[in-house]
Amino acid sequence: MKRANKYYIIGLAILALVAISCNTKKQEQIQQTGVLKISTLNVDTNVEVFGKSNTPNSVTKSSEAPHILNITITNKVSGEVVEYYENQTYMPSTVVLNVGSYNVEAKTANIDGQLPGDDSKVGFDQPRYYCSYDFEIREGQIETISLIAKRQTAGVSVAYSALFKDVYPCLREGETYQTTIFSSGSGSIVFSKGESRVAHFVVDSDDMTLEYQLSITRYNENDELTTYVGSRTSLPVEHLPAKIANYNLTIEILGQ
Repeated sequence: MKRANKYYIIGLAILALVAISCNTKKQEQIQQTGVLKISTLNVDTNVEVFGKSNTPNSVTKSSEAPHILNITITNKVSGEVVEYYENQTYMPSTVVLNVGSYNVEAKTANIDGQLPGDDSKVGFDQPRYYCSYDFEIREGQIETISLIAKRQTAGVSVAYSALFKDVYPCLREGETYQTTIFSSGSGSIVFSKGESRVAHFVVDSDDMTLEYQLSITRYNENDELTTYVGSRTSLPVEHLPAKIANYNLTIEILGQ
């Protein structure tokens, strides 16, 4: 009986040691975390507006629909995505993370590739917003950051002067005109007659250039419907802002 009691006491001691060890590990795990706090998370829709003379005249808020941001938190050492939110409204104001180095990225769904259902990096009324922030999580501390996504596309619209419309009224069936805008890196898009939307080009580099080309379809002297295509015209460098993203530019087509 004494030997049995001895083994019983030893067993209890082992169980106690295991319990203490497990509890210690749990405490260590709790101590090795910190908190990420998002103080601000929104989209900056302020854009610099360039008038028909291609000179800046105002900074204004664009009249765009609310934007949905994808939020991704990545461990910078392992490359593992530790948190992902399809919509910024789903993200809590605080996130518990293990101690380490991280990056948080906020972007519209189409920022790093093609437009949904399209092969190009340009589309009407499809601005793209983005921001990225590196941060450290320290044991038992709160890391507070602000995320403000800024526009990463150049907005371009086309206007036709009153003189142009007088010279090319396009009154007969089949007569029309259009302007094609070319980007050095984001492809091209066509502004058909009457198109009033803003085309957004992904800015691939700081030295991105824009060109435009006018084509007119009208009846010639033989009463045949003919399309005349003009040469490409580059926008002078001095007419472009130093930072081409986050601005709206109107190209005015003058009557010749």
